Amino acid sequence: MENRFLVLALSLHRSFPLFNDEELVLNETKLTKGKYRSVRRVFIIRDQDYAINEGLRWMIERNPPNEVKIINGTDHMVMFTRPLKLDPNSTIVPKRHFVLVHGGGHGAWCWYKITAFLQSNGHNVTAIDLTASGINPRQINDLKYSSVLDYIQPLMDFVESLQPKERAILVGHSMGGLGLSIAMEKFPNKVSAAVFVTAHMPGPHLRDYNKREYTKSGFFYGFRIYIYDQGPNNPPTAVKFGPNMLASKLYQLSPPKDLALAISLLRPYPIFNDEELVLEQTKLSKGKYGSVRRVFIICDQDHAIDEGLQRYMIEQNPPNEVKVINGTDHMVMFTRPLKLFSFLGEIAEKYY
Repeated sequence: MENRFLVLALSLHRSFPLFNDEELVLNETKLTKGKYRSVRRVFIIRDQDYAINEGLRWMIERNPPNEVKIINGTDHMVMFTRPLKLDPNSTIVPKRHFVLVHGGGHGAWCWYKITAFLQSNGHNVTAIDLTASGINPRQINDLKYSSVLDYIQPLMDFVESLQPKERAILVGHSMGGLGLSIAMEKFPNKVSAAVFVTAHMPGPHLRDYNKREYTKSGFFYGFRIYIYDQGPNNPPTAVKFGPNMLASKLYQLSPPKDLALAISLLRPYPIFNDEELVLEQTKLSKGKYGSVRRVFIICDQDHAIDEGLQRYMIEQNPPNEVKVINGTDHMVMFTRPLKLFSFLGEIAEKYY
């Protein structure tokens, strides 16, 4: 159990009574087959419960319920240790494989909450570090100039490595949507669904929205640290978010601890200046890219890819389904992780 819940219990716990009069207790807890037994019962065992230990299975043997369920890896306070296992509204689906792709500057680390939720529900999860991101060993100046393919190569390698009949649900956030789109085009038979979480979503007929819309919104200006690997007289080749940019545009509603985590772990990410090369590498077709089912998740308080741009991409390149998460900034995996997890469960059940 997390320390914060133990601290909460220590501050709120009160005394409880001992029932010493056995005769009175037996009289007050008298139960009948006609009434008590008419109600269906389910018993949930906690395998690491040291208060009511697993040896008390004799209760089940002597008084069999309609069903017995087991939650492994939990102590007595299962509502704190494994809350998702107790949630009657959570989507229960067979085991799926989710591949999570981060946005610019981030890494696999940004999915830590979603990864924990999905794994606790029995799913396989692979969170990718794109080139020169997260703990990927390459440096930003090692990337081929303006090459989207070089940047997303770890994702392409992983999807290609899936077993012949294995299919994964790709989830891309922000700039990670570019990688999703190219993987869909190259490996349509390995992708059961693609989820664009307030992400770039190019299409066969939607190619040049990115620069036009961001320039209009001023997103490319201020609050950033630029890198000029081609010399100061040429356009910047990479960029890194500054703390003010993170706090005001991306993490304005996120928990402070996650903003602090981002400030310590963010790395520069590439700027793709060669438009001709980018358009060539992101060429998408209706036959391949268009054959993969897509879901777009809108984040209504996103100040990085604002709702207007999100809806513009949806209008110009309609997905199979649109979902909305209200009250979240750009970093929905930190701000509303349970809601995002719930949507991913629904998508897994519907589109796998």
